Amino acid sequence: MFDNLINLFLVVVMISIVAGIIIDTFASLREDENEKNIDIKEHCFVCGNEKETFDRRSDTRGGFVEHIKIDHYMWNYVFYLAYLKSKDHTDYMGIESYISEKVEAGEVSWFPLGKALVLEDIQDEEEQEIEQMEHIERNIEDTLKLTSKFNQNLKNTLKELEKK
Repeated sequence: MFDNLINLFLVVVMISIVAGIIIDTFASLREDENEKNIDIKEHCFVCGNEKETFDRRSDTRGGFVEHIKIDHYMWNYVFYLAYLKSKDHTDYMGIESYISEKVEAGEVSWFPLGKALVLEDIQDEEEQEIEQMEHIERNIEDTLKLTSKFNQNLKNTLKELEKK
C-alpha cells in the first residue's frame, strides 16, 4: 500500500511538472505571436514607420491604412521580385539590374527604410524647427557672452571709481 501511494504521488508530481512546462511554453508562444501581430498592425512593413505617425499626419482620410494599401503595398514588392526572377537577366533595365544585384547580395538597401513620401513634409518641417532652435541657442549664447563682458566692464569701472 505504501509503495503504491509513493508511486501514485511521484506520477502526479511528474505529470504536474510536464503540464507546467507545456503551459509555460504555450504562454511564451502566445506572447510572441501577440508581439508579432502588434508589430504588423502598428508598423509599415516596407518603411518601418509607426501607424501613429501616419495617422497624425493624415492630410488624407486614410492615414496609415491608405499608406500600407497604396503607397507601400508589400505585395507589390513581392510581385516585383517575382517579375525580376521570371525575366531574363539580359533584358533588365537600369533599376531592375540594380535591384536584382541587391537581392542576390542579400541587401535590403533598395527598400525605402524609414522613408515615405507622405512624411517628407514632416521631416522638412522638423529640420527647419531644429535649425530655428539652433539659431535661437546661438543668439542666447551670444547674448550671455555680451552680458558677461558688460558685467566685467562694469566691475572694472567700479574698481577704478573706488580707487579715486
